[in-house]
Amino acid sequence: MKRTIRIALIPIVLIGLIITFSCSDTEHRIPIGSARVIINMGLPPETPDAELGLIERIRRLFVPDAIAQSAPAAFSSILVRVTGADIGAVEESFGPYSTISMNVPAGTLRVFEVTAIVAPGDPSAAASFKGTASANCPAGQTVNVPVVMGLNETKIVVPDNGNNRVVVKDSMHSGWNVITLFQQPMDIDFDARGRIYVVDQNLYYVWRLENINDTNPLQVSDTDWLYCLAVDRYRNRIFYSDESDLWQNNQSGGNETLKNLITPPASITGINGMDAAPDGMLYIVGQVNDSFSIRDAIVQYDPDANSGSGAILRTSLSSPEITARINNPEDIQVKWPYLYVTNSSGAAGYVILKVKVSNDGFTLADNFGTLATTYPDTPPGDFYGPLQFVGLRNDGLVVMDHLSTYSRLVFFGNNINSGWDTLGGFSGSGIDQFSF
Repeated sequence: MKRTIRIALIPIVLIGLIITFSCSDTEHRIPIGSARVIINMGLPPETPDAELGLIERIRRLFVPDAIAQSAPAAFSSILVRVTGADIGAVEESFGPYSTISMNVPAGTLRVFEVTAIVAPGDPSAAASFKGTASANCPAGQTVNVPVVMGLNETKIVVPDNGNNRVVVKDSMHSGWNVITLFQQPMDIDFDARGRIYVVDQNLYYVWRLENINDTNPLQVSDTDWLYCLAVDRYRNRIFYSDESDLWQNNQSGGNETLKNLITPPASITGINGMDAAPDGMLYIVGQVNDSFSIRDAIVQYDPDANSGSGAILRTSLSSPEITARINNPEDIQVKWPYLYVTNSSGAAGYVILKVKVSNDGFTLADNFGTLATTYPDTPPGDFYGPLQFVGLRNDGLVVMDHLSTYSRLVFFGNNINSGWDTLGGFSGSGIDQFSF
């Protein structure tokens, strides 16, 4: 992602998901045909370390075999959802530190979805983590199901570059924290543990913060004058660009490689924003030189092609219709199987495109896409000039919106014409004010 938000994913593993089944009405009163699901949030109960403290128990929740990393955040609740073709859905919410029991119908191919909600006031940039796993669950048997957890949603983390700060909000209208370590933050993204990665054009390099209270960020890159970055939360790596070149690195730095941006007849000549997708691709918005014609484009880029040097697969996803609607694209966010692209100006600009990767189909995102000519604008869908996406939300998207002396955040929902909300207006440096 560009100028905003955008995994060695340290595996975040929910261990000790122990599922115990019985076909009879025993002393535990398990209904016939059901199974008892026991999720031990610490160690399995038969171990001698059952009296661990809360911090250690949560640490072990996120570590394979209860070894190594600390938990990325404190949690307020855990939601467990079990689905199957013959049972619909069974779900319950639990406290974060206790042993969890729930009755689940026994059967084949049960899908387990576990969501951990970050506690209010926790300094993590994450709002929640989620993991899924599937297993056959025969009646009367015990089945262990490890669930790999990863980042699900984040707080709204804004590179407020005109004010030389990073702003963190819990939601559009709650919370306000300021990170003052940076001079000109241009882009932000997150890894699977919810750690924050920041590109700063004045301090140079890519910086990694463990959370919003981190005062000693880790320098990840060796390259300066960077402009945008993307964290691949699926493959434990990061990408960053100075607008004309592209580098790949691991999440701690020390393995920086320059990528190839030429795949005849096309070459990438400008990178404004990018985001990594579950299909292994890096999706880039910017400019390409395609058969001696420079134009704005959406590029599907395979970083693993050509023995890891990378290759362009498609420009503007091979669609003339999409190409015609792109004008000065600023940023891209992947919400699989869709790509959202901001257009900040021009006759085809002031819109956000929603592109389906599988068939190159596109729409204006939720029918939003009109130039706002006055402040304050009242009709939903009137942008000043959409720039960067900030934060990760399941219910919609948040974008930085700017024109002249106006800087604000805009939220819009995933469904057509739903959830339009704004924060900010005239550019400023106060609370709930921005300067992009």
